[in-house]
Amino acid sequence: MLGKLLRDRSGNFGVMTALMLVPLIGVGGLAIDISNALMVRSTLQAAADAAAIAAVAETSAGVMQAMQMKSDGQLTAAIEDAKKVFIGHAKMSEEYQLQNFDVDVVKTGTQLKAVFTFDAKVPTTLARVLGQKDVTVAGRAEAVFQTDTFRDFYLLLDNTPSMGVGATPADVKKMVDNTKDKCAFACHIVKDGVEDKNSY
Repeated sequence: MLGKLLRDRSGNFGVMTALMLVPLIGVGGLAIDISNALMVRSTLQAAADAAAIAAVAETSAGVMQAMQMKSDGQLTAAIEDAKKVFIGHAKMSEEYQLQNFDVDVVKTGTQLKAVFTFDAKVPTTLARVLGQKDVTVAGRAEAVFQTDTFRDFYLLLDNTPSMGVGATPADVKKMVDNTKDKCAFACHIVKDGVEDKNSY
């Protein structure tokens, strides 16, 4: 009977269309559903990027907490901020179900590192014909901030008269011409007509 059906040329278009309809709807639906899943992933990735950056931004609570810490460790203030930023940017909707999101912000030496991960399920529409009920999307965002390295810096400034040395030969000549004892250095302190021998 199958051989007779295959040899029969009448109604082939209708039979072939009926046979191909389910796979065509499934493949077309899969393309639409994958496109939708990619848009959801893009939204969630942007939210994760914003959360990771916010966790280690220069003026964030996490950086302030890190500056107060005497040792390495987890930055709880930064983790809380990152979660709030992610939820604010993620545009929670019925288009997807957020399965999990996690953030870890750690101070190691002068480096702060935030790592944000997420995964979500996006329900399908027409791809259900092929048995695909949802598409899983996942992402990861990472941000690093280098805190300032503080160093003690000492400046010694000599403000004694010996600093009045002429910088050029013309300046030295000018000094010699304008001093009574023809000195090229302004290092002789004379007070009440008495020269201070300890001044040079």
